[in-house]
Amino acid sequence: MGLNKANISKFNRNCYYKLKADKEKEMQSKIDGDVYWCKNWVFQPYISEGAVTMLDTYYNSFGSHGICVDDDNADDFELLVDLKTTTQIHRDDVYMYREEDVIYAPCNSGGLQGNRCFFLKNGASTVRENLIYRKKQEIERAKRNLEYLTDELRRLER
Repeated sequence: MGLNKANISKFNRNCYYKLKADKEKEMQSKIDGDVYWCKNWVFQPYISEGAVTMLDTYYNSFGSHGICVDDDNADDFELLVDLKTTTQIHRDDVYMYREEDVIYAPCNSGGLQGNRCFFLKNGASTVRENLIYRKKQEIERAKRNLEYLTDELRRLER
């Protein structure tokens, strides 16, 4: 089984892909043990000499967790993140943007619970209400901290 040029052109090295939901469950059902052990189920394609191997972003290197793409399974993958039209942002900054402008993808060896990667669509703007809410939270936290420090100082001065 090979991969025709039309199917090769569906994949871009500058993108992350995921298996379509029904295909992910099918693939996971073939694995003994923990289906997330050393896997994120998010892939970056390795394209070489007319072949495509989807590499799980857990390792981000060629190894045992790659899926060879052929004409039978080329449509099993769907685009998750285009790295050219998004910017990776820190998890603490996610709140500033509309939910639909942020894409989550587990990457690297942190797995699903560890290294969460967030990508912001290029051109997305911050949401003013979210920024105001966050500043109010920071002010309340600072007030509580000031009260605590003031009480602590009074105790020390006695």
